[in-house]
Amino acid sequence: MWSMSWIRNLPSLKPSTSPPLHQEDLTVNSLLSADLNSWDTTLVQSLFNDADVAAILSTPLFACSGSDIRIWKATVDGTYTVKSAYRVCYDLLLAATPVRNNLSWNTIWNLRIPPGLRSFMWCLAHQCLPTRVNLLTRGIPCEETCVCCDTLVESHMHLFFVCSKA
Repeated sequence: MWSMSWIRNLPSLKPSTSPPLHQEDLTVNSLLSADLNSWDTTLVQSLFNDADVAAILSTPLFACSGSDIRIWKATVDGTYTVKSAYRVCYDLLLAATPVRNNLSWNTIWNLRIPPGLRSFMWCLAHQCLPTRVNLLTRGIPCEETCVCCDTLVESHMHLFFVCSKA
């Protein structure tokens, strides 16, 4: 609870009070009264500094009519599958890609060309070739200028469409 963001009325969203000894695994649920509809004021005041107490106690609680259940919103029936998680990750990756392309994976993999060339085309389409821009993005220290012309930033667009020497 001390390392997680949960106090909406604080800038850091985390308590500024250090956790008491042997209380590091305390949960927010344990700060609630027995009926779970209000804060255990005495406990909150004994564990947190005044600023944290004010922020915690001003956080509204809502009455729960049923028990909590886990729901995976990425599927219609609310159940989690590895396939549904993969789909969510894939959609997020597509949304984060600056240049959208209409090439599907099957289009590339079904081409009648050598396998190495198919792999290269897939990497090019998904902007994952080891250009200097991509290497820097992944934390690999190197110069960002093009190896061939040494003037512009080495990206896949530069290498294949702009660089006169490449």
